Amino acid sequence: MALVMAGCFTGVESTPKITYSDVKRANATAQPSAEQAFLSEIGPQPPTEWQPGKKFYVADPKASIVFSSTADMSALAGQEVAFHAIRPVPSVTGQEVTEIEFVTPSGESVFYRDNLPYAEVAARQQLEVPFTIEMSIVDAVKKQLAGQKYFVVTPHWYTADGSQAVNGLRYVEAEIVDVAPGSAIYPVRVVFHPLDGKPDELYSMYMTVGNARTSTRNFFTLFAFNNPRDQFPRMDDETWDLISHSLVKLGMTRDECRLALGTPQTVGQRATTAGMVEYWSYSDGVYLLFEEGYLSYFRK
Repeated sequence: MALVMAGCFTGVESTPKITYSDVKRANATAQPSAEQAFLSEIGPQPPTEWQPGKKFYVADPKASIVFSSTADMSALAGQEVAFHAIRPVPSVTGQEVTEIEFVTPSGESVFYRDNLPYAEVAARQQLEVPFTIEMSIVDAVKKQLAGQKYFVVTPHWYTADGSQAVNGLRYVEAEIVDVAPGSAIYPVRVVFHPLDGKPDELYSMYMTVGNARTSTRNFFTLFAFNNPRDQFPRMDDETWDLISHSLVKLGMTRDECRLALGTPQTVGQRATTAGMVEYWSYSDGVYLLFEEGYLSYFRK
């Protein structure tokens, strides 16, 4: 789209900047939406509840750094190991540490050591084993999502196997086809089919679970229960099509631009010869100017 010239800035900002962090803090104290509350009860099990046979998915070849074994842990990436036992053991300095034993699909034992005493580890509500994913989390999410239909709210999609990022659409309806283990950072990968796409067209997105205040990419950042367009009954089809493709045009309102591009990194106001203008900036370099509430300039 063609860009237009902005008004002359005086260089004087009349109001403090509002950053993305400020918005996140404000949202953290607000009443959670239905989407924010959804799946919030799903999380890791306390180590005292682990039973022999509990499955862990090895999400990264770097697991070989933290596990001790004669087995090649890097070759186990993409496979599951089973919890066997957790026990106190002496370290090389004679101090007590905690050892956790897992069993590989071939029957070999591999060990992860936490440097804290067993009593402290056992008192935790959760115990993270680096580069692994508790399959109980994946299974719980799959039970809730598989076969359900939601509206996708982010354009950050991946191929079905999660190997490559693709540019997707916002606010299209999709059916959840599968839930699989994700990465060491995002434990769940949600595989979905856009209902307006080809029958065999599949994509995926990585997701976190748990409390929305402590997780960064929860369900509500990816999906909505209801069609967001229903909140804007007067919006024309052309504008909505631009929004679904993450595009903006001159004359759009703040709400329309936020729908198209998401929450800006920084919001502020400046004085120009024409009056006060509001500016939005994004981490990827996108820059918007609003005059009297309407988009008057943008830079991609």
